[in-house]
Amino acid sequence: MSSRLRTVKTVLWAIVGAWAAVTVARFLRGLGPTTNLSDAVPWGLWTALDVMAGVALAAGGFVLAATVYVFGLERYRPFVRPAILTAFLGYVAMVVGLLYDLGQPWHIWHPIIYPQVRSVLFEVAMCVILYLAVLILEFAPTVLEHPWFDRAVFRTVLRLLKKITILLVIAGIVLSTLHQSSLGSLFLIAPHRLHPLWYSPMIYVLFFVSAVGLGLMTVTMESLVAGWLFGHKVRTELLSGLGLAGSIVLALYAVLRLGDVAVRGRLGLAFDGSWLGFLFLFEVLICAILPAALLAVRRIRSSIGGLAVCSAMVIAGMVLNRLSVCLLAFERPEGVTYFPTWMEFTITLGIVAAAMLAFLFLVEHLKVYSDAEKEEAPARRLPPVSYDPATLHRLTPESVAAPRRYSLVALTTAALAVVFLPEDVIFGPQPLPEPIHPPRTVEGYRIRRARGQAPQFALATAATKPTDAGRLQPLMMIDGNRNGRLVFFTHQNHIEECG
Repeated sequence: MSSRLRTVKTVLWAIVGAWAAVTVARFLRGLGPTTNLSDAVPWGLWTALDVMAGVALAAGGFVLAATVYVFGLERYRPFVRPAILTAFLGYVAMVVGLLYDLGQPWHIWHPIIYPQVRSVLFEVAMCVILYLAVLILEFAPTVLEHPWFDRAVFRTVLRLLKKITILLVIAGIVLSTLHQSSLGSLFLIAPHRLHPLWYSPMIYVLFFVSAVGLGLMTVTMESLVAGWLFGHKVRTELLSGLGLAGSIVLALYAVLRLGDVAVRGRLGLAFDGSWLGFLFLFEVLICAILPAALLAVRRIRSSIGGLAVCSAMVIAGMVLNRLSVCLLAFERPEGVTYFPTWMEFTITLGIVAAAMLAFLFLVEHLKVYSDAEKEEAPARRLPPVSYDPATLHRLTPESVAAPRRYSLVALTTAALAVVFLPEDVIFGPQPLPEPIHPPRTVEGYRIRRARGQAPQFALATAATKPTDAGRLQPLMMIDGNRNGRLVFFTHQNHIEECG
């Protein structure tokens, strides 16, 4: 294991440790103490990143599958398995994030038996469920090729899955097209809440086109990171082709986005000096216009540095777009603000870190990348190292030392997260102290009445004392409902009667 891979895993396990501690707090105490969500702000960071952005980042699975199996571009086959694995882990992470976001996560399966056929959200839910099943079947051959599954029954299943691959790919393309666009359709019902620079009658088209471009760039970034971590050969000649396709898709997205705003007469809002105008220009620039122009240059898209910069810009810009649609450009009720708690950030980062660790584990133990992609590092002579009895790595193999190191890091960050948890999360909601005010009293008389009749009172004034009145005493004025309707109460008589 290389030192850079070991360092990356250590950082990821540190995030997972804090995530585990906050997860316990979230499901033990609920959404109230752990988030800044409310009835006025029913969705926040988890919906924007884990659901909206997460689904878009996983679009590379159906894009690469269509490229190879539908369009017949076999030279891109080495990217199919990593793309499908990324899509599978992305959708699993999205479902996990949704469990955190639901007030009653154990009801997540209810859309299956309580269908709301007129709801766009129901269509999204069913497409995600079905596409997740398709991704499992598409990635299953990679798992079944492991020596552990070298049995007759598994070989039969493997042959069957390979025969129906094209059917699975077509089903995945259809399902992805439906729910990638339908996520944008959810905002068609909020024309007066979403800022005009982001709202569009064709927002579902924009969501789909942007997901295709983002999928291509995500696969490119994934290939570059895998080459950096595992020493795989970076096939710049193939990535250059993906970059050219990405340039075309991103240019189409920029034309659609700007053209739609211009046709609706809203383009002037981008230059009105508001922060949302600057946000719109910055977002379109880094997610579409600039990377599309750079990737159109052969020299840039054929270099590792150029591909890395362009991929990073597209990923950051498209994630910013989903954040803008869900949070930044979405109008809240007057006086209502929302900023995620550190626990919300921790859970989001933890889900991403866990998905990345799962990706690294599967790449290390399965044939996700072909052996031909591995690039042997040149042999070099290491200087002699003197024996040091205090050095743990000289006495303990890496297979034992690494789990210990990762466990220690995870436990340390989990303990630190517990230290910073709010008191309401640890001890539960505490009652707020209310100031106690002395009772208000007036002088008056209690009128003597027959037994069983409600008591009556008369205030002490300069007028003659009523003949049937008792002695002068303080009368408490009780306004339990705080609506100005007072009730008199003679505390002393109550004590005497209760004896």
